Amino acid sequence: MAQLEETLNRTRAALARARSDTDPHDMIAQIEGAGAQVGELQVTCCTLTRMPFYTEILTELTKVQRTITTTYDLGH
Repeated sequence: MAQLEETLNRTRAALARARSDTDPHDMIAQIEGAGAQVGELQVTCCTLTRMPFYTEILTELTKVQRTITTTYDLGH
């Protein structure tokens, strides 16, 4: 959990610093890394009480990723 908190704080800071010359692929990679950490927690140490928390984090990370994808026209 501490590692996830650090990753989310780093990702939040990177997104706050994002400028037009920031590589959107780097931003997405940060988000994917955070999502992978949440997914690992969800699979390896999930309790029923934590499941909504993990789901909410993944949902919000997905919203940010979709916003970046749309903003930078990176759709499939």
